[in-house]
Amino acid sequence: ADSNHTCVPCVAGKYLEVEGANDESYCESCDMGKFSVATGSGSRMSCTDCPAGTYSFTMGASSAIKCLACPAGTHSALAGSASLSRCQGCENGQFSALGSSTCQLCPMGKFSTAWAATSPLTCRSCGAGMFSGETGAGSEIACQVCTQGKFSAIDDASACTACAAGKYDNDTGKIGRAHV
Repeated sequence: ADSNHTCVPCVAGKYLEVEGANDESYCESCDMGKFSVATGSGSRMSCTDCPAGTYSFTMGASSAIKCLACPAGTHSALAGSASLSRCQGCENGQFSALGSSTCQLCPMGKFSTAWAATSPLTCRSCGAGMFSGETGAGSEIACQVCTQGKFSAIDDASACTACAAGKYDNDTGKIGRAHV
């Protein structure tokens, strides 16, 4: 045997699980949705899933740079996604930034009718005299009018405030303070 000869490692993004291979063609590529920075890997286990919120359609990816971020307004909770189609649009009442694994909900007192929204600015306030105790409201129907004896002074209330003892209000949808 020639002591100067060395076996050539498979490049990053590939692995070789058998011994005695005599050609680079035996090196197998990591699947789409995975990558491996290791050279000379002897196991498929060296291939790491792209993180949730990303996908990769590249076979034999040698770095996480090949994991592409899901577009803003979409999300993917699955690690190891191999296709943009795994990035699902956020429902009404939700929004997400670039590379999100989940969609965030509009807060109480707000709603959004926008599908695949990219910003919390799409969450609109119910308005003074109204409230919504629901997060992720996808329609203005979630906004309810304050009932008699209650009021709301702010645009994005999660509940109405009751009139203090000794005071009353017989109007609905009251804005501001109750009658003095």
